[in-house]
Amino acid sequence: MRDQSRFALPFGRTANLADAMFDTARGVSVESADISQIYVLRASQDPREFGAMTAWHLDARNAANFTLMTNFQMRPDDVMFVAQQPITT
Repeated sequence: MRDQSRFALPFGRTANLADAMFDTARGVSVESADISQIYVLRASQDPREFGAMTAWHLDARNAANFTLMTNFQMRPDDVMFVAQQPITT
């Protein structure tokens, strides 16, 4: 299991969900991660919607969904969460 960490968006360019997932230093541990439970949480930028959030769920057990990772653009303050395998809890 890897500890929580921050993924710095590259200055002057964009990053996608695959960049964050497979970052060699802080990426997701394939041994302990439940790849069927990948979430990205994004808070609303509208001050009238304080506390509002959008959540996306990705089940990466289907390899076709990996193409979605390369098209999902990460934004500052996004939170990516990957659940642990039940055996590791």
